[in-house]
Amino acid sequence: MARIRTIKPEFWHDEKLGPLAPLTRLVFLGLVSMADDAGRLLDNGKVIDAFIFPYTDDTAGSAVDELWMLGRIERGVTDSGQRVIQITNWTHQKVDHPNLKAALPPLTTVTAITREGFATASRAIRDSISTSDQLPATNEREAAGAARPVDNPIGQVMAAVRLYLYVPDGKPPADWSDSRDASIAQTLLKRGDSVSAICDAIEGIRLAVDRGALADWTPPARKGDKLTLRILYHTKHGVLPTWTVAMNALGTALKGAA
Repeated sequence: MARIRTIKPEFWHDEKLGPLAPLTRLVFLGLVSMADDAGRLLDNGKVIDAFIFPYTDDTAGSAVDELWMLGRIERGVTDSGQRVIQITNWTHQKVDHPNLKAALPPLTTVTAITREGFATASRAIRDSISTSDQLPATNEREAAGAARPVDNPIGQVMAAVRLYLYVPDGKPPADWSDSRDASIAQTLLKRGDSVSAICDAIEGIRLAVDRGALADWTPPARKGDKLTLRILYHTKHGVLPTWTVAMNALGTALKGAA
């Protein structure tokens, strides 16, 4: 049963939700309305669509996936095997007299965000990537037809940042903020780089770092280190040599997996 919930004015300026497409933000509010007093709801696409879009043929599937990748929801299963969504930071909701006995049970197994589950960006990236030893430049790839329309480019880039750079917990380094990386992402997009190319470089730099390719650089980057988009782009100097290192690392990995 839907509940009356509170939407704070700060919602519209949220650094993670603000850049998202309007449909994705609408779906997030729909999930909040659907959630029980513990912030949980069934992870059932048909039920979610029927609740949020009762009079249209719109679907919430891709928006729910994006919210999951951005860490605004968790997905998993309960002891009984039910697939459940848990809205993160639910304590921000002030629920008077919460009926926790009627709430869905907590997640006992949380579904991790993996490369296989990174459908919004990574799967699309692999469809357009070259498996040659030296990947073509971004503009050459786009001229060959690799570019695709993207509804929310910054959101997709930041999903890749959280998955590949902010390891292991999806949070930025202590001296950094994801809004700063979102600003760098916006600069890269304005520069003419496609979402696919940026996400390629993000995944590639993680591969390169974890294989020790940047261990002797200044400053060094080693396996397991939290990274930021600064490693690929400097606001004064533009794209760094690490971009080429990243693209070569990803090309080698994809060629080996082919």
